[in-house]
Order: sequence, then structure tokens, then C-alpha cells
Amino acid sequence: LMDATGFTAGVVHAEWILYGGRPHLVECAGRLPGDRIHHLINLSHSCDLTAEYLRVLEGRGPP
Repeated sequence: LMDATGFTAGVVHAEWILYGGRPHLVECAGRLPGDRIHHLINLSHSCDLTAEYLRVLEGRGPP
């Protein structure tokens, strides 16, 4: 998906539905996910996703 869209840096939120044994793309956007999912990511990966995302957007790269 990232190769097809040319997306090279940042956070991508994608939603898929599995139908008939095949994945179908529902939504794709260069943004943080909703429903405070970034808090779960912070807890599971010991990071601050929002701060790291802003760092990438500022051109400073990932920490």
C-alpha cells in the first residue's frame, strides 16, 4: 500500500475488510488513528507516537 501511494514517512491509518477470503481496502489516510488508539500504541511500544510523528513531520526523522 505504501509503495503504491508513494507514502515514505509518517503514520498511515488503513482499514481493511476481509470479504470472500480477500482483503478490501476501506480507508487509507496519512494521519494518526482515531479512538485514542495512539495511547494503546504508546503503551505497547513504550513510545510517544504523537511526539515521534511530529518529529518526522518537522523533518528531523525518527528518534
